[in-house]
Amino acid sequence: MNTLPGPYNPGLDPFMEQLGVLYQAMDEAYRKTADHYGSSCKDCAGSCCRYHFFHYTVAEYLYLIRDLQGLSREEQNQIRLLAHRYVAESDRLASEGQQIDLMCPLNEDGLCSIYPFRPMICRLHGVPHFYRRPDMLLVQGDGCPRLIPENRKSTPPGKLNRTPFYKKMAVIEKKLRQEIGFTKRVKMTIADMILAF
Repeated sequence: MNTLPGPYNPGLDPFMEQLGVLYQAMDEAYRKTADHYGSSCKDCAGSCCRYHFFHYTVAEYLYLIRDLQGLSREEQNQIRLLAHRYVAESDRLASEGQQIDLMCPLNEDGLCSIYPFRPMICRLHGVPHFYRRPDMLLVQGDGCPRLIPENRKSTPPGKLNRTPFYKKMAVIEKKLRQEIGFTKRVKMTIADMILAF
């Protein structure tokens, strides 16, 4: 199979349950790290929902569309319209060499309309973090610019270790791909995911 699966197949629920458990662990680790740094999104004038994130797993795509399929036809059509606008505008900005700074089509009045079902990077973005690549290179990120610079410079263990989450996601993804026979690479924005289902 070289096309993304859809509509969602309830036979894949065991994979989605595993992903849900992983997402809960991510949320807990994020909360602990945010508390460590005194980080809060409250009263933030910026929005992480404007970052042009790509998502790389079929598992995240399926988790998202499973939720979207539960919406009314009218809600789905509205979200698709916003996704079409997002893709058209991001294509225009990219063709002009400009930075893509657009609100996610699932953001409603400053809040994520699918918050419990949001993808991995939406759960982990914003706090100081690190992870080890498969070649053992250590990669670190400062987190949100709103954090006090001295706090941002800390080294592990204060930072969120993304490595175990990436590894567990890779295991779920591998088994899911084997189950459905999907071999293509995935690189999609949330808007792309919406338009694909």
